[in-house]
Amino acid sequence: MAAGREAGVGISINKDPFTVADLVPFGPAAKTGAIRVGDLLVMVDDNSLRGLNVDQVRSYIIGPSGTMVKLKLKQIPPRTSEDGIYEVTICRGPADIPPSHQTPT
Repeated sequence: MAAGREAGVGISINKDPFTVADLVPFGPAAKTGAIRVGDLLVMVDDNSLRGLNVDQVRSYIIGPSGTMVKLKLKQIPPRTSEDGIYEVTICRGPADIPPSHQTPT
């Protein structure tokens, strides 16, 4: 994917509440090691998600490849802090699948 093209962070989200449904293996979000399936998405780049639909939330996450996006999530169940709230900044882009995991064509 060329720099500047639209890209995400490699997560699928459920609607209302916005929870992480899946992580793309070797995608930007998976590589952080912090985000887990079931975590609740609370904010994107300091934008509240209240009252938004899933397409609007996706539009906050997707942006030019190579740019950063900040996600605020809540761990379900809490793993590291009392309230389970954490932030992670991720570079938008494609999944970097190592050669050992690629299927020959």
